Amino acid sequence: MADLVLDWGLFGAYGTDFGASQTVDTGGVDVTVAFDQQDAGAQAFTFNAEGYVGPDESFSATSFLKLFGDGGPGGTSDTSTTTISFASSDDEFGDAVQNVSFRVNDIDSGTEDTGESSGFHFDMLTIRAFDAEGNEVPVTVTPGSDVVGSGNTLSGGANSWTPTDAQASALVEIAGPVASVVIDYDNTGEGDQKITVSDVYFSTTDAEPQEPVPGDDSAATDEGTPVVIDVLENDTDPQGQPLEVTGTSDPANGTVTINPDGTVTYTPEAGFTGEDTFDYTVTDPDGNTATGSVTVAVEPEGGPQAPVPGDDSAETGEDTPVVIDILENDTDPQDQPLSVTGTTDPANGTTIVAPDGRVIYVPDAGFTGEDTFDYTVEDTDGNSATGTVTVTVNEGGDGGPNYIVEGTGGDDLIDIDYTGDPQGDMIDANDARDGSNDDIVIAGPGDDTILAGEGDDLVYAGPGDDLIQGEEGHDTLVGGDGDDTLDGGSGDDTMLGGDGRDTFTNANPGDVVDGGGGPDGTNPDDGLPYDYDTLDLRGSAPEGGSLRIEYTSEDREDGIVHYLNADGEDSGALEFREIENVVPCFTPGTAIATPKGERMVEDLQPGDKIITRDNGIQEIRWIGTRTLTGHELARKPDLRPILIQKGSLGHNLPEHDILVSPQHRMLLTGDKTQLYFEETEVLAAAKHLTAMPGIDEVGTLGVTYVHFMFDHHEVVLANGAWSESFQPGANVLDGLGREQRGEILDLFPELTTTEGSTITPPRAAR
Repeated sequence: MADLVLDWGLFGAYGTDFGASQTVDTGGVDVTVAFDQQDAGAQAFTFNAEGYVGPDESFSATSFLKLFGDGGPGGTSDTSTTTISFASSDDEFGDAVQNVSFRVNDIDSGTEDTGESSGFHFDMLTIRAFDAEGNEVPVTVTPGSDVVGSGNTLSGGANSWTPTDAQASALVEIAGPVASVVIDYDNTGEGDQKITVSDVYFSTTDAEPQEPVPGDDSAATDEGTPVVIDVLENDTDPQGQPLEVTGTSDPANGTVTINPDGTVTYTPEAGFTGEDTFDYTVTDPDGNTATGSVTVAVEPEGGPQAPVPGDDSAETGEDTPVVIDILENDTDPQDQPLSVTGTTDPANGTTIVAPDGRVIYVPDAGFTGEDTFDYTVEDTDGNSATGTVTVTVNEGGDGGPNYIVEGTGGDDLIDIDYTGDPQGDMIDANDARDGSNDDIVIAGPGDDTILAGEGDDLVYAGPGDDLIQGEEGHDTLVGGDGDDTLDGGSGDDTMLGGDGRDTFTNANPGDVVDGGGGPDGTNPDDGLPYDYDTLDLRGSAPEGGSLRIEYTSEDREDGIVHYLNADGEDSGALEFREIENVVPCFTPGTAIATPKGERMVEDLQPGDKIITRDNGIQEIRWIGTRTLTGHELARKPDLRPILIQKGSLGHNLPEHDILVSPQHRMLLTGDKTQLYFEETEVLAAAKHLTAMPGIDEVGTLGVTYVHFMFDHHEVVLANGAWSESFQPGANVLDGLGREQRGEILDLFPELTTTEGSTITPPRAAR
């Protein structure tokens, strides 16, 4: 073990600017410092002025990294992020380090730090450390007497200090092992700000033994025929040492022997065809081992055999869709599961292929007679064959139910009360073919809202901007053309977006989400692709738990969402494909700035203190919540929330996506505000901002609004953007419950006046 120092003088003459990532060798460990400027004017440079060093500490009192921000209109919260990463440059040392320590000075608040602006600054920083796997490791912070500490988040106290004052200094210690340290520097005010970071002291760790790296193998052979597999061909050793196969597991349908030259021979059992697997152990001369996997495809004698489809026939009435279970009479020589991969276009109708293999035939309006189409059936090995379906469409129909709930072609609300189906089929009326509530819904054209209710439902929304909720059961939801919103509800659901910009909400473990394709090109109005699907994970983590996203494609549009319970244990996974935008809010709610750091709005209580824009720190007097269900939102679409995506208000505002009610007002500043409103700043209702890129009404099927009030109307920081507190006019008060309304009026008797007109408006904003 060696004790090393990241001396800021190693980067060259003091005053060196970290405009780009820079790396220095500290004597066996390369240290890379990367600076991410998040607010205009933010800087990082080496600095050799005097700074505070504690008694008996080894830090230099004249070697620092200075982090500077010049504030600015709008109260941008993020100033910069500085990442210090470690990597071994000596074979004796590991990439991670330990016993990391440094000081941060001049953590304060007040008027400007530099004399170049007249604003108020409020230093806030969070220090995080991560191991080589990306897991966060504990950080111990010892703050000065005027530094407010909350875990690894530090805030300036009530006074302004200098870099030499102990009161505004904090000692940071990290036992490790540590692969990187991140300093997230924020400013909840508008004035210039700065902090200084001392030299970083740390110790090395010993290099760990490195295991061989096996590459998984595959092979193919004919029924009853052994095959020799060179499993070492794609295996490597980090030290370049020779490798040896020292063992294998037993395959389920054959035997394996290890040959003297390092290959293995797999022999299938007599009569077996299909896929078999086994593992093998590879070992280097130092005794380090690893395990690889081998998959062997055993083909039937004579080669792969395709499925055997049986031709199908069905009968229906005029203008009446029919469901055809075309796989029912199809077989596979290897008894592999079969799937329908597509159909031809019938001459007088259309087809819809369900994920379970059923096909829905929809005759053209007014057509009667005989129609045909072909379908392709495929086994798991990719062998395929073609079958034919003949449908007879009788004149006039039989007038009875066809087990499909159909829309009218307009903007339908299809739920348990819907009676617009021509044959009288309804949601949850036990009128499926088997007498269950497993409904099939074909909504057709129009901007439809579908609430499928109980059972394992199959929903095709069709063209239009549709809102679909599967509710209970294991549902399959297909959006079709248009900008759709799909919510599977409870159960293991499959959600397919189709063409357009689709949004998936209320996704849960066991679900499969597929955004589907869409037209090529970019919409010039917002600069985003026409095919831009969103998976909204907010609130989907288990109570007290979390979630982790694993991307499985290079374009980061496919992946798996892993759900962890409160104990960190695996509680299921969700698979997604063709999703361009994942909204991974790991905890629900909006972050509100307080003197002790950001807190989730749902955790706030009356009496908590909040940072306000115009009146400093104020105390919350009342908090209320109102939850609207999907049924309520379907009947009152004017209450649907507005999603304001990260950065859509400019200057990285908000810092994270924020969901607000339509009348909730956000503070806008900048040149466009001056142009449109002849004001430097204005409070605008969220519903009036939907023409801006990244701000849209969300067709969610359930939302909870959280409101809080002060003695007066205030503007607060929510997800880093300035936003108003609850403004209770008479209409809003009428919408609250009796107890909440009575509590508000007890606290605020002036609200009994018309429209709450006695509430003081915010300074400057209009």
